[in-house]
Amino acid sequence: MGLNNREWAILVWLLVALVAGLLHKDIRKSMFGVLKAFFDPKIIVPLLIMFVYICLEVWIGSKLSLWRPDLTKNTIIWAVTSGVVIFLTLEEAAMKPKFFRRRVFTAFKITVFIEVFINLFVLSLPVELILQPLLVLVVALSATATLNPDHKPVKKLMDGVLSLVGLSLLFFVAHHLITNWHTLDKTDILLQLILPVWLTIGLLPFVYIFALYANYEMTFMRIGIANKKRSARMRAYVALMIGLNVQARKVGAFGGVWLKKITDARNLKTALNVVSEYRKTV
Repeated sequence: MGLNNREWAILVWLLVALVAGLLHKDIRKSMFGVLKAFFDPKIIVPLLIMFVYICLEVWIGSKLSLWRPDLTKNTIIWAVTSGVVIFLTLEEAAMKPKFFRRRVFTAFKITVFIEVFINLFVLSLPVELILQPLLVLVVALSATATLNPDHKPVKKLMDGVLSLVGLSLLFFVAHHLITNWHTLDKTDILLQLILPVWLTIGLLPFVYIFALYANYEMTFMRIGIANKKRSARMRAYVALMIGLNVQARKVGAFGGVWLKKITDARNLKTALNVVSEYRKTV
């Protein structure tokens, strides 16, 4: 399935923005700096592993009749947008409680389905080319107005415009669905609607495992700084892994006075007691 008019319009404006940025010296320098940071092994390697994991999700989805080849474009778009956004929430996954529950609820939010729904049918390319930058402008004005209470009327106006556009697009798609219902592939529409839901839920274990790994790495680094003695460090590592196991949030929050307590422990039993005391505080 090729790109639709909305996707072409977004791609065209992204290319325009990219060219404009490259022509400006300061922006060009910043862009290269961002690209350099992005291709740091600590970022790009986990990201590539995530894409491999998504491929595994897709393979399992195909076996469960949740995915078929004509969903390839939708899957790629989801991976490089929503998938990357979820990947960037590694810290949130590790530090905030009930991360899984909140993400699952988010996956089932009506806005997720509406976003897919309004893309089932799109407007002509010229209209989309005009509409997309206007929507970006309206969103930007709304976000900017939020920063200043005096601009509250502007925010209300911009939010009203967004609501009007959203309702118009919903009506447009609904009209096309009703008009062409007898010729539509209903299964394909259903699969498009549920695709972001099961992809998101399926990606959460991957995100949590990487967040857990990152938190252990950071905490072990803190312990290494707190005590240079190898035996003390190893004892602390073992105590943490036994006492906290896969509790990513508690692993990431381990610091402060607890570092000294666990590295000062004379034996593993004492170190485990330190971890036990810590668990009662978080």
